Amino acid sequence: MSNKRKRDYDAIRRDIERQCVLTYKPRKCYTSYTLFSTYMGNIFCLINMEGNVVHTWRVRGAKVGEILPDGHLMYGHMWNGLVKIDWNSKELWYYKCSQHHDFAVMPNGHVMILCGIRGKDFPLRLILEERRNPKVREEGPFATCYIIEVDPVTNEIVWEWWADEHIEELKKIGVKFPIQADDIFHTNTCE
Repeated sequence: MSNKRKRDYDAIRRDIERQCVLTYKPRKCYTSYTLFSTYMGNIFCLINMEGNVVHTWRVRGAKVGEILPDGHLMYGHMWNGLVKIDWNSKELWYYKCSQHHDFAVMPNGHVMILCGIRGKDFPLRLILEERRNPKVREEGPFATCYIIEVDPVTNEIVWEWWADEHIEELKKIGVKFPIQADDIFHTNTCE
């Protein structure tokens, strides 16, 4: 690492420690650590309850992450996949996909990944039949979300679920779709 990059990294770390914890009342807090990524997504920080940086990982374009039971960090690489790294930020596993917002490591070791795609054609009129809006285009392409289950040993998709393929089921359980957006299946979690 160059001297300039090391100075920048050290400055970011000091800035994090200055800004993370403004008030700490131990009797009103759950004793634990907090993991978060920086705004630009190039560093993950683990801080203690006092706001002290316990550890940092260098990452590329991350927004969501989780420390796994084995101590490794898994994170979503903004729309480019899922990455698993060790304590020293060494990449151990990468799965390319349009991951966004969430993932979950399942008890069987597989990884459930929430993904999104733009440009899929499906008739929006299936959703809007009872709520017509003349300003909304009724034919695709539109965005949709889908969930995949990946075996990290083989990198094979063992199961998938596409939101737009379940319009009738979603309507039956009371899902109300927005009538003004072309991102009507936007999802933020897979748990």
